[in-house]
Amino acid sequence: MGLTHLEVTNFRSLKQANVHPSRGLNVVAGANASGKTSLLEAIHTLGMGRSFRSGGARQMVRYGTDSLIVHGRCCTESGADVALGVERTQSRRRIKVNGKPCDGARALAELLPLQAIVPDTRYLFMHNARSRRAIMDWGLFHVEPQFYPLWLRYQRALEQRNAALGDGVRALAAWDHELASLGEQVHALRQRYIDSWQPWVVAQAAALLAGDGLELGLRPGWVSDQPLAQALANDRQRDRAQGYTHAGAHRADLEIRLNGLPLKEGASQGQQRLAIIALRLAQVELVRQQCGRRCLLLLDDVSGELDHEHRARLMAAAAALDVQAFVTVTAPAELNTDVWQDRKMFHVEHGEVREG
Repeated sequence: MGLTHLEVTNFRSLKQANVHPSRGLNVVAGANASGKTSLLEAIHTLGMGRSFRSGGARQMVRYGTDSLIVHGRCCTESGADVALGVERTQSRRRIKVNGKPCDGARALAELLPLQAIVPDTRYLFMHNARSRRAIMDWGLFHVEPQFYPLWLRYQRALEQRNAALGDGVRALAAWDHELASLGEQVHALRQRYIDSWQPWVVAQAAALLAGDGLELGLRPGWVSDQPLAQALANDRQRDRAQGYTHAGAHRADLEIRLNGLPLKEGASQGQQRLAIIALRLAQVELVRQQCGRRCLLLLDDVSGELDHEHRARLMAAAAALDVQAFVTVTAPAELNTDVWQDRKMFHVEHGEVREG
């Protein structure tokens, strides 16, 4: 499985790019502001329907044009060739699979599972519980088929309960029951995923952090020694006063400890960065082992984020996972690519992409 063809039109600084990537390593080299990250961003848009950067379509669409287009072809595990497409204007997004419109990005994510590790990843992960939940729920989306529809039901129940906070106690009690039941189920799936994820995290941490141990934990989003139904009842007065639900699976948090200490407190920025990469690579391996699905890995600005030794460790670890990888660097010599049997080099200059 992997991306076999990519065509990009009017995406940030990229006027037109036509790329036939390697099934293994793809090194994207070029000076700063040449368009390297834009190429990775276009791939991310093709697989997720959105950018990994902040800002909307106005920033993504090339200056002086009205829309951007990203087309690609991928090969599934069964050998089928599938066409994917995303078009963005200032006000609208269109997604197509094999030429047929799709309502959302779920179909893209199922066909082109990808992980992006970019310079903002460490900061967002360390300072934003939503980002930590998103990393966990990405894995659940791929390995637990019942998770996504269950999460959608939970979100709808949460919206209904929030809307009912201004109504009578009887209406609120009905939604308390629904939300509590769904929230407990979401938590159970998350805990099961954490337990499956942990051994692979340990293995990746050993490869990247030279033996430092990573441990995962899960905060459910309410006081853990009581059922969610009880937490909702206890918070009812506060929820009604402030107009939103405080306790629930939407407030869950992923806990990470390095050598027994919280990652935020007991690790350097370099260790934090490597720990987060280890979590991502462990998920890639878990998806491959449990689902037989080969993931795509996007690594932006590796030379700026990691020293030579840790870049070499990362390249070896990624190669061992049998992923398709796109890695940006300012100079090709900064990467040890010998561990990859299948590889290609692309150069980006002034928004133009060429192979070789």
